Amino acid sequence: FFISIVVASPPPFFKSLLRYFLFLFVFCVASPMFQSEVLRKFRYRVLLNILKICTIVAIISFFFYFLGINYMVYEGEILDVSKVGGFGGLTKHSMLLAPMSSFALVYISYKALLTKNIWYWFLCIPCAACILFAASRSAFLSGCFGILTMIYVFAKKKTQLVKICASLFIVIAVSSPLWNRALDGLIQKQLGNVELGGMTASRDSKWNNRIFEFSENPITGIGFCA
Repeated sequence: FFISIVVASPPPFFKSLLRYFLFLFVFCVASPMFQSEVLRKFRYRVLLNILKICTIVAIISFFFYFLGINYMVYEGEILDVSKVGGFGGLTKHSMLLAPMSSFALVYISYKALLTKNIWYWFLCIPCAACILFAASRSAFLSGCFGILTMIYVFAKKKTQLVKICASLFIVIAVSSPLWNRALDGLIQKQLGNVELGGMTASRDSKWNNRIFEFSENPITGIGFCA
């Protein structure tokens, strides 16, 4: 990464060198590169606190949606909550709220399965709703996959796995009239992509740019975070 900055000399507004040192700091603290009991406990506490913060942000943003409060800014303008993909809630962007809500959803489902406390399942509702309000397809799919993974880990037998999944399916099906409209954002976003040429139309140009950058600079790249 450092060599890519030296060789490519990316424009100063990317702040590549500063971002590199910040990345290096986080890598040293959070990765398995350094090991000790103190560091492991520290990492566990940090992870737990991050998940709790994600949960708080998701729950507050859920109420913000109905109050019409939105902190997402695009081109200097705060967006209306009804705009597809324009709801950031307590965060500055919908693509920040969506993954945070997805993390919160998986964390709360873990707590629900661990403690068998039904109130945790109720807390899953605002977390899941914020993913739908933010209209992020990837966060929605990853949240669903995360919950299924949690259920698989906690299920001691295949029969228990089927029982939990069947119970969730029934609850979701019965409550569909309450949350069905929240899917509109995801559906509109998907239909818009299909009209533009395919399911991944909104990302195609970005992937093509990355492929072009790699083909032009396969060894040193174009500079870290550039």
